[in-house]
Amino acid sequence: MNQQILSLGKALVGVGLIMAMFTTGTLTSNSLNGNMIGYSLVAAGICIFMGVTFQTIKQQYAGNSMVNSRLITNLSPLIFMFCLVVFTLNLFGKYKNIITTDKIAKEYSFFTWILFLLILIFMAIYFNEISKEREVALSYNMFLLLIAILTAVTVKTINIILYYFHTDG
Repeated sequence: MNQQILSLGKALVGVGLIMAMFTTGTLTSNSLNGNMIGYSLVAAGICIFMGVTFQTIKQQYAGNSMVNSRLITNLSPLIFMFCLVVFTLNLFGKYKNIITTDKIAKEYSFFTWILFLLILIFMAIYFNEISKEREVALSYNMFLLLIAILTAVTVKTINIILYYFHTDG
């Protein structure tokens, strides 16, 4: 059962990343919509991974005092990345008119590509670890958390570019 659900999550993230790859950096309304749909699919896939991870750890450590610490260490990178993807979707929706009318700084496209690559690296490492049919090792969780922190810096940079560095004409 878990493998089928994980396959669904992988498919959602894979399709979402492919959509985001083909629409990132393009400043038209349709490409921004495609980008938002792609990142929405990534967020849905991350939700599935969080649910499967929660269920797996609860079953493995049932009655054990380590269950809470395992939940925190295994779910925190996923929760953090989910929040970042949702915040990015919020930014794209909030500044849609500015983005689609090409009234933003050139650096916007560069940082959206960095964002895409960081999410891709995060998901590739996570896919590699969950394919081993065990919980993700602590060292990989810390590395995923580091990538999520770099992603947060990138998302905040995109936020600053959209808020401060746009033109009116």
